[in-house]
Amino acid sequence: MHPTDTTEATENTSEPRLDWHLLQMRDASDIWCTKRDTTQVAAVEGGWLFRFRHYDGSQSAMSTQDLTFVPDPEHRWSPEQTNPHWERLGSAVAMGYNDRTARMAVPGGWVYLSAFATRGGNLTLSLVFGPAERLCVGMMNEAGNDTRRIPEKPK
Repeated sequence: MHPTDTTEATENTSEPRLDWHLLQMRDASDIWCTKRDTTQVAAVEGGWLFRFRHYDGSQSAMSTQDLTFVPDPEHRWSPEQTNPHWERLGSAVAMGYNDRTARMAVPGGWVYLSAFATRGGNLTLSLVFGPAERLCVGMMNEAGNDTRRIPEKPK
């Protein structure tokens, strides 16, 4: 948890709880604009949840976040041992906006982060998992058409 995060007083301790782990970044400010931004992971059934949080200013609470799922059914990946980090893919700064894209290597592919901010203070984040391999190998014919068929009757 980030120092400015608080636990809700209404939280039910008997419900399942996510155990978020902060990924220690080399320099997260390289991909975005504040050193307070965080990337966290939590082991869940079938893989990992990745969460990116952005904090405006030096003392404010979190201003926006996004979440994505990374499949790793056997939890073979170990964030502590692999030293994950964001790699900048591109950035554009123009009158009125700032647009940055980065990626992080994860089991089976990449987590991509897109952050778009306007001079007026609007910020949008997008976090998505992209597999390193094609998902539907062998399901397209030479013409590029999907060769899967829905059966007439359930088996």
